Amino acid sequence: MSTSNIEKQNSEMPSSFFDNVQEQKQEQQQKQIHNEDQPLFLGKYHVIRELGQGGMGKVYLCYDNVLHRHVAIKVIISQYKDRAKKRFLIEAQAIANLDHPNIIKIYELGFTSDGNPYMVMEYIAGDSLKKHMQKKTLSVREKVALLLPIADALAHAHRKGVIHRDV
Repeated sequence: MSTSNIEKQNSEMPSSFFDNVQEQKQEQQQKQIHNEDQPLFLGKYHVIRELGQGGMGKVYLCYDNVLHRHVAIKVIISQYKDRAKKRFLIEAQAIANLDHPNIIKIYELGFTSDGNPYMVMEYIAGDSLKKHMQKKTLSVREKVALLLPIADALAHAHRKGVIHRDV
């Protein structure tokens, strides 16, 4: 996602959220633990499984051990972390500024123990739109009913100056 307003705000910030990864890591004391005897953790989040992978990151289904809820966590893949930090922050800020029932909520930004940025988001159970459409034979009326809330969410984002590049 991108928005010129957020990019302008970001360029005026004296220091970026991502400027001092080492200090952030020490303050948050986030550790990734993974071996055959112990489950994988990302800070206070227990990683359950991978949900998907995109061009620059992976999304995991996790459990928040403090608030007792499932969340989705998007983690930038190591090889892209330096190049993607600013874009990742812009994406998070853009989503956080959208208040719509069909747009996910951002709960937190942080870093893995390896310095990879991650975004904790609302988790919504279910198949992707693509899988849902492939699984079922839908009538034109059903397809339109399925796409109207998506179009409404995109229109809301566009009114706020946010353009989604992956649609």
